[in-house]
Amino acid sequence: MVSLLGVLLVMLLAYAGSYVPGLLFAERERRLFAGCGIMEMEETVLPWEEDQPAGDANAQSRLETERIEQVIRTWKESDREFLHEPVEGQLSMEEAFEAGQEWINAMSGAGCYPLDYAGSKAGSAYGDHASAVLVATIGSEGENQPRESYYSCWNVIFYNEDTKVRLWINAVTGQVWEAELIMYAQEWNLPEDFACDSLVKFLELSGVENAAAGFAENRLGAVLYLEGTSICGEMEREDAEWIYVWSEDDGTKRERRCMRISYRLGVIG
Repeated sequence: MVSLLGVLLVMLLAYAGSYVPGLLFAERERRLFAGCGIMEMEETVLPWEEDQPAGDANAQSRLETERIEQVIRTWKESDREFLHEPVEGQLSMEEAFEAGQEWINAMSGAGCYPLDYAGSKAGSAYGDHASAVLVATIGSEGENQPRESYYSCWNVIFYNEDTKVRLWINAVTGQVWEAELIMYAQEWNLPEDFACDSLVKFLELSGVENAAAGFAENRLGAVLYLEGTSICGEMEREDAEWIYVWSEDDGTKRERRCMRISYRLGVIG
């Protein structure tokens, strides 16, 4: 009897020794994510149920302008998001990489990368230097409320020695709705109409089909307004930003001059 109780006690202690640390680790992880605005949630993203095909890197799935505006407003107003796995109808990670590379190639092919960075700097030139996470925003209705799958986006990063590209790709349509490009160089010669032309191309690739209604530009960026919607295209440009980067040659940090260009879908009002 004593031996049986001893065995049971040892088994109980062993179970507690493996289970309790796991609980503590999970709690530290939850607090860390919460501090970064990333929440831990369960079964909150609904599958895509439209008749049109989804999860396609060629962006054949489309959202109406009204839905796109709703999502952009939610992204703009919310400062909290949560990680999740793809649900039915959303792009896989590999499809998100393909959609991102196609966007880079399309922008480069239209001359909407700075000229020195078209062609060889796009797409497969990034090789294995890529990462991605799938996130969804928490809207005004609060936590633990089901989210439509088109509120999620893949946050994809490509980088190599010359460029770093960060893309926010809608998880259903595969279209880029926000992008940040950092390009290292010594000189840049952007065409005079670069801001307008690149915003027109960005909006074309975003899936918003409304016609242009007006354009405004200053030294920091530009805005392209559209007819019949509050959605607009926004671009920001920094021509002489210095960034510390890690040099693999000698293992030290050094400064590199760079150009930073960002695009995004915005909403007016």
